[in-house]
Amino acid sequence: MTDKINLVRKATEEDSRRIWAIRNHPICRQNFHDQKEIDFKHHKVWFKEQYFNKSDNRCYVLEKDSKVIGYCRFDLKNSSYLISIAIDPVYQGLGLGSQLLGKASKKLKTVRDILAEVQRINPASIKIFEQNNFERYKEDKEYYYYKLKK
Repeated sequence: MTDKINLVRKATEEDSRRIWAIRNHPICRQNFHDQKEIDFKHHKVWFKEQYFNKSDNRCYVLEKDSKVIGYCRFDLKNSSYLISIAIDPVYQGLGLGSQLLGKASKKLKTVRDILAEVQRINPASIKIFEQNNFERYKEDKEYYYYKLKK
């Protein structure tokens, strides 16, 4: 996968439906805190409010051949950014999640902490965060908690 084919860019409102489709895929949903399916009407309003009406939140997408195949959200919570990341299951296992996380984290350009909560039973996501300079700072029975090293 070359950088000429794969582009990480800031999400637009037009990306809302594709991000919704990736987020709602059963394989992706099993890795989220909230695993229920979300209807598009609700998502569209939420997406616009979160990323276009609030200046602090950010969402980046990964494109391959002009198609959005993943997203990386940075949501401001308690003065830190909390990451939500997903890759279309068709493209998983190709190193694209790591590429997306690395490039999106650099584009964010913040002095705030960047945090992630990863299920202990999700080795692929654990690997992605550890490859991108995140260190585990806490854990509980279900999750590992990561912070980007500064």
